[in-house]
Amino acid sequence: MMQGNMEMFVRRMFTDATFKESALRNPETAMAGYRLSSAEKMAASKLCARVLSPDGVATHPHGFWY
Repeated sequence: MMQGNMEMFVRRMFTDATFKESALRNPETAMAGYRLSSAEKMAASKLCARVLSPDGVATHPHGFWY
């Protein structure tokens, strides 16, 4: 089964520390490498904002993140 672009983005956020740091600094640049729909871009932006929030987010890609 092929992974969708959003799934690849989320998995990379949780498995590649360098990508995660870059995505948190500039989500638009990080998303540019993926063919995300506008709804997926919104969700990815929310993920980045949630990770940066003081209460954090689940540290596993199967956690609730939006």
